[in-house]
Amino acid sequence: MDRLKIIAVDDQPENLQLLVHMLKDDYAVIASTSGETAIELAQRHNDAALILLDVFMPSIDGFEVLSRLKSDPKTSHLPVIFVTGNDNESDYQKGFELGAYDFVLKPISASLLTNRIKHCLASTK
Repeated sequence: MDRLKIIAVDDQPENLQLLVHMLKDDYAVIASTSGETAIELAQRHNDAALILLDVFMPSIDGFEVLSRLKSDPKTSHLPVIFVTGNDNESDYQKGFELGAYDFVLKPISASLLTNRIKHCLASTK
């Protein structure tokens, strides 16, 4: 059986590598270091199970990426879990208003991340 695809997006290569390492045994991880590329990947791989998306990135941030994904009929169904180093209520509120499924704080706990992913996948079937 094919593994579920997860698109992981973080502008910091070391953070992206960590995400890939945590998930590679259970999922087919498609990695991106920019918001623009993430949108292209989501359009190309609209069968992905979900997107892990960094909030703060250069050029376009995670909020703008999410807004564009949700406004595109090809990608609006994809659940997004934000990955962020900011534990900021206004960021949470903005993310949820834009359609984020959840947030995971950095530094990332592998067990917390996998549990959040499993919960997301179970509730968005």
